[in-house]
Amino acid sequence: MWLSRKRLILAVTIPLAVLGLLDVLVMYPDYIAGKRYIHDMRRDARGPWPRDRVGQAVIVRCPPGSGNWPAIEGELRNLLGRTNLGYFDGRECSNSRCSLFFYGPDARKLLDTVTPVLKESQVTRQASVFTRLGRGDANTGVMQEIRW
Repeated sequence: MWLSRKRLILAVTIPLAVLGLLDVLVMYPDYIAGKRYIHDMRRDARGPWPRDRVGQAVIVRCPPGSGNWPAIEGELRNLLGRTNLGYFDGRECSNSRCSLFFYGPDARKLLDTVTPVLKESQVTRQASVFTRLGRGDANTGVMQEIRW
């Protein structure tokens, strides 16, 4: 039995359209995660701090889940308040994932200072840590990922 040309085109086109839609639905979460990653990496400090004092960043991307955010934020603010290494600029949460942002003149020293607190906390125990050596809008900034 032969299909007419119209029916043959429909018989081929409809399954391909459905597969294309499924492909888009599968790729959409990756697209959103990529946008979030780029946003995090380019985010500049939002506080009233001098620009020359916040040229580098430490970004901590936490796994999904809830935790005692106010406790760890207070501890980090107190720790950095006692030193002159940088600033804790807060956290942003989206889709149950949170990112913590630290800014200062030397990201490596800043990371060395906050690492013990981050490793102790249940919230940030399995986090991905990124250091951005350079401003977020600069093409010369170097990104490094650290996992513990």
